[in-house]
Amino acid sequence: MLRPLLFGLVAASAVLGSAEASAAPPAGPTLIKAISAAQLQALPASMGHALVAQADGTTGDVKARSGDGQEYSLRGALCDDGGATNCRVIVVQAWIDHAPVPVEKLNAANLNIAAVSTVYDPDQGMLRVVRLIILDGGISSANLRENVTAMLNSVPAVLKAIEE
Repeated sequence: MLRPLLFGLVAASAVLGSAEASAAPPAGPTLIKAISAAQLQALPASMGHALVAQADGTTGDVKARSGDGQEYSLRGALCDDGGATNCRVIVVQAWIDHAPVPVEKLNAANLNIAAVSTVYDPDQGMLRVVRLIILDGGISSANLRENVTAMLNSVPAVLKAIEE
């Protein structure tokens, strides 16, 4: 008699255990899987940076200035409508007025500072430092801010690498 009761308890326990295992995990931070121009526009302020130019709604290009004076832009890419909504990539860029840079120096900067890509635009006389943030799978707001900070922190290293 005890055996059927024990089997029933074990079976009920297994069913409850499997229901708990299939339940959603506890909620963590909300992940950003796509971003709009309005969200990009709010990002610099959330980092204590000044907004220099707002997004125009078609390109989503936001210009900002960090606390140390470095100007940069945020732009959405791979957007559903070809504009500035539901973008799955964020392009973070900084431009620095600079004399022409030999290709070997650019290659060295790109090889040694993997957090960013560096190019020289001879038409504008500017060095461009870029980081792509891919939102596939999602990213937390804190991690998004850290990615922008990583790009901004890479600028002095790039300048050092190309001026050595």
